[in-house]
Parts: sequence; C-alpha cells; structure tokens
Amino acid sequence: MIGLLTLNSFSNPAIGKLIERQLQERAELYSDPLLTGKEVRDVLRCSYSHLRKLIVTGRLPAWRPTPTGQYRVRQSALRTFIEKGDLQ
Repeated sequence: MIGLLTLNSFSNPAIGKLIERQLQERAELYSDPLLTGKEVRDVLRCSYSHLRKLIVTGRLPAWRPTPTGQYRVRQSALRTFIEKGDLQ
C-alpha cells in the first residue's frame, strides 16, 4: 500500500523546500480569480475593442482558457495594470 507523501518523507531537505514552494505558488495561483472580459470592462469603464487592444498589444496579460476563445484576466494582473496607470 502506498501512503501519501509528506514533506518529511524526503531525505533531502532541499527537495522538501522546493515542493513546499511549488505548493505555495499553486495555492496563490488558484486563489487569484480569473475575470471575464465584461468584468474587466466594467472596472476599466472601456469598450470591448479597447480591452481587446490592451490584451493583444500585451499591455494587459490575459488567457484564453475557454473553448470559445474568450479572454480571461487574472485579478492580480488587472490590479497591477491599474496601479501602473496605463489606462490609455
């Protein structure tokens, strides 16, 4: 019977720390929600074409995780974009 791995089950502490860091990064990633284009447009008060231009030019990082290819923006990316003040 195979048991669950724990951080203490590794003989090399560096591997345990690496796994712990990766788990922390994964938890942070999943705790950062993806926003729809409409939600982002409501926050920025801009049109769809302007939002698309921001995404296509790379000024606002976005992902296309949906089968229909709709953009999603991480809440942290939107927050960083607003803090930079690059809204034009």
